[in-house]
Amino acid sequence: MPAERQALVAALELLCALNLIYLKAHPRAPALYKSGIRYRREPRGVENWQTIAEMLRSKFGDCEDLACARVAEIRVKGLYAEPWPVSRGGLWHVLVKHSRGIFDPSKRLGM
Repeated sequence: MPAERQALVAALELLCALNLIYLKAHPRAPALYKSGIRYRREPRGVENWQTIAEMLRSKFGDCEDLACARVAEIRVKGLYAEPWPVSRGGLWHVLVKHSRGIFDPSKRLGM
């Protein structure tokens, strides 16, 4: 795995871990797809990684925010999931990989 992708995966795993802690502490938190949170691209040059709690307040997130929230939702149920970054035209986009395939929460939430 290239070093850039390896570093990105490590950072994504940290965001997933923070979200998992939140979900365990707040088991009644709304599910991502029912929460009212929508995809919103950040301005070029701005990169604000948000936890589930922050997205519930702002009502938006971009690809890494949404993917890491979804990974945590799956993991809190004891199932396999991981953030899956892919490079598109020199930019990274983060998907979710789990036992049924690779999915894009951003697309489902308005991208």
